[in-house]
Amino acid sequence: MCNCEILETCIFFNDRMEAMPATSGWLKAHYCRDRFEECARYQVYKALGRPLVPSDLFPTQTSRAQALLTGAAPPAEPGQPAPGDPAPVKPTPKC
Repeated sequence: MCNCEILETCIFFNDRMEAMPATSGWLKAHYCRDRFEECARYQVYKALGRPLVPSDLFPTQTSRAQALLTGAAPPAEPGQPAPGDPAPVKPTPKC
């Protein structure tokens, strides 16, 4: 098992998710110490360099990483309209 080459200085590994140690531990074990090639942060780091890795990018956000790498609009966050979608029309209240 190999460690990610940016493990020692990765913002996610060192500074994120203090309030969720179990989830953080699993993510770190899975991405930072085993399958770092699958990590969204690592993918952006390798393609664009450390300065362009968003500090709020989670290892699991590979769709967002791919959008960053291709210059496409990032996918919508759950519960939010996709970029470019028309605003929802609110029904007129009946009195």
